[in-house]
Amino acid sequence: MRNSLKVLVFMLTVLLISGCAYLAGGGDNQDVVVTSSPEGASVIITTTGGVPMFEGITPATVNLKRKYKYNVTVNMAGYKENTLLIDQTLNMYVVGNLLCGGIPGMVVDGLTGAMWVLEPEQIVVTLELAALDGGSEELYAVVSYLGENNQRQSVPLLLEKE
Repeated sequence: MRNSLKVLVFMLTVLLISGCAYLAGGGDNQDVVVTSSPEGASVIITTTGGVPMFEGITPATVNLKRKYKYNVTVNMAGYKENTLLIDQTLNMYVVGNLLCGGIPGMVVDGLTGAMWVLEPEQIVVTLELAALDGGSEELYAVVSYLGENNQRQSVPLLLEKE
């Protein structure tokens, strides 16, 4: 009788912790950090389907749903635009569901997106100076200042070589 009680308690525990990736792996959202050199670049994050999810300035920490892949676009006046992909990899907590036979947990993790981990979770972009269409490069200094309504404005100034 005691052995069957232990088995029953074990089975109930397995059912209660189903959804391992959701509970143990951080839920259905994940923080992603975006930084740039130089700082203060514009960052736009959209789903791969084009739905805007975030717009701001680097450095930024963004809380994103794990069930989507994302495009991250970083740009600044006088520099080349950079676009990167935030991809999904399998959350290893899902293996707990497979080993314990947690079909309900697999369903929960699949529906919420908790079965995925967003990679990379830290994006560091080094912006390159923009080149002209003809391929020649010119050096610009970007001057930033607070304009009307305390909005940050940047103006590229062409530097002349002496």
